[in-house]
Amino acid sequence: ACFRPAKFFESVGNSQNLTPALFFGVLVGWVGFVALELWSVLLFAMVGGVLVLMGEEEVAKEVALPLGVSVGFLVFWGLGGWLLALLGIVLRGVLLHLFLLLFGGAKQGHVTTLRVVAYAHAPALFLAIPCLGPCVAVIWGLVLEIIGLAAAHRTEKWRSALAVLIPTVVFLACWFLARPRAIPTVP
Repeated sequence: ACFRPAKFFESVGNSQNLTPALFFGVLVGWVGFVALELWSVLLFAMVGGVLVLMGEEEVAKEVALPLGVSVGFLVFWGLGGWLLALLGIVLRGVLLHLFLLLFGGAKQGHVTTLRVVAYAHAPALFLAIPCLGPCVAVIWGLVLEIIGLAAAHRTEKWRSALAVLIPTVVFLACWFLARPRAIPTVP
């Protein structure tokens, strides 16, 4: 799915058995998010440890809260991350299928779209790589969705690209506009 997507999605696109795809997508999504949060825990723990070794106990105490929050998220992802990964696949699959219908590219059923979305989670394993890994995972996941939807639905790539990119851009725009901004102060 990750390195030969067109061939891969052509071969698995028409099967009605969704279980292997969902299992794969949930597993890699779950492992990826746990690994990402583990890096956060390790970073805060190392910073706190270095500050204690340097004799900066008061400053190290300020790292305790973010460390505790990261440990909490690690436990959360470890226990319930599989469910969030499954919900993410299902919701993304429904959204992409609706946009494929809108652009006339949904030549197969919604099961095909869900299968593509699940297998397009393969780059989530890149989340285990600090710093650059999340960027690679997100961008390559979008590319796999575009290629996979075009191949599995046997439609043009521009249709699948619009179906993937429009909801993504709308989501990013809403997120950007909704984020809190600093209130400028008069000097």
